Amino acid sequence: MQALGREIAVEMASGGVLALDGELGAGKTELVKGLAAEVGFKGLVTSPTFPLVHEYRSGQQVLVHFDFYRVEAVEEVLDLGWDEFLEEPGSILAIEWAGRFPKLWPAKTMALELTILPGGARRVSRHPLISAEDSS
Repeated sequence: MQALGREIAVEMASGGVLALDGELGAGKTELVKGLAAEVGFKGLVTSPTFPLVHEYRSGQQVLVHFDFYRVEAVEEVLDLGWDEFLEEPGSILAIEWAGRFPKLWPAKTMALELTILPGGARRVSRHPLISAEDSS
């Protein structure tokens, strides 16, 4: 999963939003660890399940890691500075449990579904985009 995260970071070098969904243990945080490593972040990367957001900076690059698992309403995400993070040039936003609030997704969001297969392997499926413009 980390190798895939590194590949995606290269693809999103100029910024973007990565919407991740999948059951507990499917590898969402591991994928984000790869993103963080590729953008040059050297510290510890953990799931922001309780603080809801972690910000990882390396030079001019910023990776913002959200976890919507415990979020009850869109307003909670907006209160965390969602709009400001989206507007930061070159920022990559990675969202675990993103499917809870697809109306927040901007156009061109990369949406991935992670599935645990029998035996522990993982399948990653790219989903059609569902953004605020599409889900009104």
